[in-house]
Amino acid sequence: MIAKTLALTLRAIREDARLLRTHLFRLFLLAIIVWFLVLTQWDDMGVGAPGLEFFSWVTYLDFFFITLAGVGFFASAITEEKEEMTLGLLRMAGIGPMALLAGKMLPRLLGAVLLLSVQFPFTLLAITLGGVSLAQVAAAYCTLLTYTLMLAGVALFCSVASRLTKTAALWTSVIVGLFLFIPWWFRNVLGWTATGPITAVIEDTFDVLYQASPLYRLGDIMMTGYLANATGLESRAFGFQAMTNTGAAVGFFLLSWLTFNWFNRDEQSSSPTRGLILRSSSRLRRMTGGRVWGNALFWKDLQFLSGGPVMAVVKLCLYGLVGGGLFFTLPLLSWMGNFSWQEYGEWTMSLALIVFIVESTLLASNVFRQEVKWKTWPSLVMLPTSLVEVAYFKIAGCLFGLLPVVAWFCFGALCAPESLLEFFDDAVDEPFFYFMIVHYFVLLHLATFLSLFVKWMAFPLAFGLMFMTNFCCIATMEEFGSRGNGDGSAVVMIFLGGFAMMVLHIATAVRLQVLASR
Repeated sequence: MIAKTLALTLRAIREDARLLRTHLFRLFLLAIIVWFLVLTQWDDMGVGAPGLEFFSWVTYLDFFFITLAGVGFFASAITEEKEEMTLGLLRMAGIGPMALLAGKMLPRLLGAVLLLSVQFPFTLLAITLGGVSLAQVAAAYCTLLTYTLMLAGVALFCSVASRLTKTAALWTSVIVGLFLFIPWWFRNVLGWTATGPITAVIEDTFDVLYQASPLYRLGDIMMTGYLANATGLESRAFGFQAMTNTGAAVGFFLLSWLTFNWFNRDEQSSSPTRGLILRSSSRLRRMTGGRVWGNALFWKDLQFLSGGPVMAVVKLCLYGLVGGGLFFTLPLLSWMGNFSWQEYGEWTMSLALIVFIVESTLLASNVFRQEVKWKTWPSLVMLPTSLVEVAYFKIAGCLFGLLPVVAWFCFGALCAPESLLEFFDDAVDEPFFYFMIVHYFVLLHLATFLSLFVKWMAFPLAFGLMFMTNFCCIATMEEFGSRGNGDGSAVVMIFLGGFAMMVLHIATAVRLQVLASR
């Protein structure tokens, strides 16, 4: 088993070492850390612990990228073999479940550890800057490493149980999101409700989960006087959070091993399907695609990528359930249990805006990916129409999938029209508003461009790159704003974003032409 595991591990490491994008990503992460160091040196506002501030930025940057890696990188460990229809061949070669799981996950873990190890010498500079001790650095990296192990275990199990990478990534996101945010949510909400024996048990349970969260652990480590305030296991680098996360990682790995044969007894094709359709005998059959329209490209992406009218109805029902849950949750968060329709509308518009950004980016990362993956793009280009028309008809078909979330946002606007008008009155005079709009379109172009190169990570990778780029831009604007040049720096960032969008647009068109010639 060891020889087979090493063979798979060495093969994956050699493939990653030959990929240029792997080294570019590490260089990008290192460049952000250097820029954080520059911003720390520029900050002359009298920060008492510049080293602690710099180390906090780096640590939360690592946490963010590790979470993205769990969604897009770890979750494809087994599903990539299922999609390529090679899992059966590996089993026929005598590679058992344990060797296969270890051989597919070890290179991914090694890549994550290498990313953390590259930053370690730079984070030691935080000790020189002052405000942070070596014990805090060790505890933070121990927290990140154990969280990486747990995330890898969760993603591995989801990859074993799922047929497609996107399904595994979705379930990984749900599990990790519940683990990180639900304990915090219940811990704060239950503190404002009536106490009782059942409530006390639930509160104690979620308090344990809260202490096992890496967010809680990192927040505790980043406090001034960490060693003086820590007691018991919290004073050790390998504390309660590290123990529970490591135990969860081992548990999920064993669960993946035990259920591997049960989930993968039959090999199924991963070819794309239309999605939710109704039988021809159903009374709602008119909501399905039916015959192909005159504009076949628009019809195809509307039905296959957006899901068609049936998926639109499903989304509206889901948004209605979220809105109903928000209606019953807001009294728990509001003072004295009272809330207004204006507050409800503001929450609805905020949630709808977040969903709109995520869903539009997801559609942008898939608009050309299926054609490239299944090698149908050259056939589409042979149609008697221009490349530009083919691309824009496909984009128009994807835009149909955004209509439900737009309707949800409009419902929130009807509940709080004054808040929406007040927001626009204040935003039109702020350069930051235009900065966010421009960089949102950069995000869409980046997701589309990356989908033409990478197989599974275009969506999380685009989000990660844009999040950290915007974070650096905003931190730079705040630094210049403290010197009286905030608006000027914002205008520069807007023009740079517009230039980046233009470059990505041209690069995407060139890449599509190259793929069409293959």
